[in-house]
Amino acid sequence: MAPRTLADQLRSWPDERIAALLQARPDLAAPAPTDSAQLASRAVVRVSVARALDLLNRLQAETLLAVVQVGPAPTSVIQSVVNASPAAVAGALDRLGELALIWGTEGGLATHDRGRRRRRPPTRSHAEPGRAEPRRDRRPGPNDPGPPGRDGSGGDRD
Repeated sequence: MAPRTLADQLRSWPDERIAALLQARPDLAAPAPTDSAQLASRAVVRVSVARALDLLNRLQAETLLAVVQVGPAPTSVIQSVVNASPAAVAGALDRLGELALIWGTEGGLATHDRGRRRRRPPTRSHAEPGRAEPRRDRRPGPNDPGPPGRDGSGGDRD
């Protein structure tokens, strides 16, 4: 039976493979995880994923992108999407699996849903993440334009 989640996949790994994961991604090891579910949850945290992405070469990154875009899919589908030899893609998939960036079997490889979410950009460049409007409870700084002037400019400063 194919694992449904990364935690299920990690539960099936031998100790040597878990040790290799913790050596490749040391941020997952401290403090020591108590179980596979905790290790899996750490492995998909944005900062940890970003560190793991820094370990990838271009083919591995392109292969991961294909898994994210195609969604849970067989290895053959991923190989058809990536512009590389099937052997090279298989090697990239192995590396992504070793780093716990993907999981599953040849019949269906998946990645975490957070990789597929699209973030809506703020409507203004100075808005805080998750807020469409800038904060109104802060005092204007020396570089803030101030209230609009009569001529429509950023302010009445000289």
